[in-house]
Amino acid sequence: MNLFTRISTTVTLSLLSFAAVDAAPGANFVNADNGQIVFVSDRDGNNEIYKMNSDENGQARLIGNAVSDAAPQWSPDGSKIAFPASRDGNAEIYTMDFNGTNQQRLTNNSAGNYSPDWQSIVSSSESIRKVEVFGSPLGNASSGEVAVVNSTGLVYTAGQAFGSNYGVIDPNTNSLIKVIRPADLNNQNAVFFSRANQTTKIVYFLRGSTQIDAIDGRTTSSTFNQLLPSLTFSNQTIVAFAIDQTRNRIYVTTRVTGSNPIQSNLVTVDGDPNSATFHQILTTIAL
Repeated sequence: MNLFTRISTTVTLSLLSFAAVDAAPGANFVNADNGQIVFVSDRDGNNEIYKMNSDENGQARLIGNAVSDAAPQWSPDGSKIAFPASRDGNAEIYTMDFNGTNQQRLTNNSAGNYSPDWQSIVSSSESIRKVEVFGSPLGNASSGEVAVVNSTGLVYTAGQAFGSNYGVIDPNTNSLIKVIRPADLNNQNAVFFSRANQTTKIVYFLRGSTQIDAIDGRTTSSTFNQLLPSLTFSNQTIVAFAIDQTRNRIYVTTRVTGSNPIQSNLVTVDGDPNSATFHQILTTIAL
């Protein structure tokens, strides 16, 4: 029985930690070619990257070292995996072959790099342009998160220069065109992760461990470049989230507050803005 069949019920998986999943074209946790799943587990003492078949068999560790590796993502052709790791004092983006060999570092700077995006990795000239846009007008915001809506080219970012706010940058003029202020101005939690759904043009940011902020990037929407209601989960802290752009689903890994032993969940949220259940929880799987 594969993962997607199990989403309709509550099950218990054998994984100790399923802390980083990513499901989106160009950012897959499921290999489009053979259905293999990449995931993170701390079963060996720290977070390492593993893969398994869709029936949970064939589990194998791809990386074994003293540092934590996170957020693995299959390349579109299923031959490589991108992931962030802190091997030189700060997080950088690496790639490796499907079997864990040929590991290569792609970024090399003093800022933290956490969110690999295969569209940027494959299109090197576009990736360079986005880095220049992000670095020039924002100054010390380079330590924050950035996501791009490809159809408009608009860059959405969170960083030190904005406090608890978000910035929107026009790459054509390399200028800040809007600052988006959250409803809760007292929430000063840092933003750790970002992802843009290129199908719906909704941009998501993980703020602290309590909420996922959503920005409407649809130019035809009445709420264009405005914050939508945040995603929160009662009595649960958020570990990571991922987007399936084909099915318009958001997968969120959480931990139940105060649980002993630790109870983790994989929560499926409706990511289709045209659906009557948009941003509502569809299923919860106990991990």
